[in-house]
Amino acid sequence: MTATSGATVKVTKGTPSVAAPAGGVAVAYDVAISAGSLTMTMRLETYAWSSSNALAGGTLSGGKDVITPALVTAAVTKMQASMAAAR
Repeated sequence: MTATSGATVKVTKGTPSVAAPAGGVAVAYDVAISAGSLTMTMRLETYAWSSSNALAGGTLSGGKDVITPALVTAAVTKMQASMAAAR
């Protein structure tokens, strides 16, 4: 997609770092944005799953080297623990 300002955005479907818990859904996208001589790339990973009567979910974004399986696992584990404590 190209905007009138000369910026270009390219979105590519990626592979999530880990599977979503509880049979949920995980998706990943790599995004590259270019404007003139500047280029930025980032990774988006979204996770969603059901927990009791609630829908849990979160999106992590950052550099592809930052969104690691360890980071995603830690984030999802903390979300699950917080939801369990709130019951």
